[in-house]
Amino acid sequence: MTAYPPPLFIRKAIYIVFIFFLLFSRNDIQADVWSISTQNDIIVGTDERYTSGISLDWMSDVLNDQDLEDSDSLYVDFVISSISLFPLVSIKAEYVTVGFKIAQDIYTPHDTKKKELIEDDIPYAGHLYTKYSLFEWRENEVEETFFKIGVLGPSSGAESTQKVFHRLVGNDEPRGWEHQLKDYPTFGVGYSNAFNVWHHYYQNGMHSDWIPSYGLELGNFITGIFGGLSFRFGDNYPTNQAPVFGSINSGLNSRLALNTENRSFGWSASIGAYLNAVTYSHVLDSSDEHEIERNTLAGMTVAGFALYIKNFQIFFSVQSVNMNINGSIFTHGWGGITFSFNT
Repeated sequence: MTAYPPPLFIRKAIYIVFIFFLLFSRNDIQADVWSISTQNDIIVGTDERYTSGISLDWMSDVLNDQDLEDSDSLYVDFVISSISLFPLVSIKAEYVTVGFKIAQDIYTPHDTKKKELIEDDIPYAGHLYTKYSLFEWRENEVEETFFKIGVLGPSSGAESTQKVFHRLVGNDEPRGWEHQLKDYPTFGVGYSNAFNVWHHYYQNGMHSDWIPSYGLELGNFITGIFGGLSFRFGDNYPTNQAPVFGSINSGLNSRLALNTENRSFGWSASIGAYLNAVTYSHVLDSSDEHEIERNTLAGMTVAGFALYIKNFQIFFSVQSVNMNINGSIFTHGWGGITFSFNT
């Protein structure tokens, strides 16, 4: 049996890394982007499956080759040196940025009023993790290489988060958390690529583009690949990166679309369709107490609307996933909002 570090130790390590990051990153990088994002299915009137998520993201200023050579940032050096150890990874882009994310995701069965174990539905589960990213930028393309470290189970704090939120919005308290998945340390590595294949300007000043994207993630929490296509339309929005990544997790990386250069106000609307092939999901596949049969393939649609106001971006999204579980196809949706600020 594989020996893992104690999950409580991992949770404490996540908090220590986060505090260290807050204390030291601000002195190392002079310009950056901060984002806070929340997703919840209360927007579509449900409380099940992937039911909520919240994250805090940071992205560094753009760094060129000289910046990397002269950098005295402990975090930038840590991310680049760590990701450079990955097989087949080499930094070839003219510009790069690094990112940090701390997030918590919550999963529940359909019926949260039952106290008994629900064997034919997904289990209660929470996932607390950090993500360390390297972004490589080209004129019409962005690549992300990342690794994640986290903990699933009671140590994630998901039970308390959901119960507090339910009290705040007046919902019934979920009663089955005593059956949540046990503590389990999680690790993962991944890659995403999005590129602008067509951009068109209209006579009225509006413009639009088509953006294919693809990627993969390998880990003991989730393993899979995805691919898809998004369409974006609007006025005075950034054109050098994609607003949406069709991910096998949350599916959004809207902070990539913040660019304050020559902008007082802009907006964009986007829609995308993606196909995910998930070969392993710890939430769906690991429990011996739950009888879950699922299809490897799952479809996802994402619709979003963004406002760009000087240094700020507000991004609204609605997502839906179609999956086949225990012989039935169900559609599950949720909405989200992201606030981003460029310092």
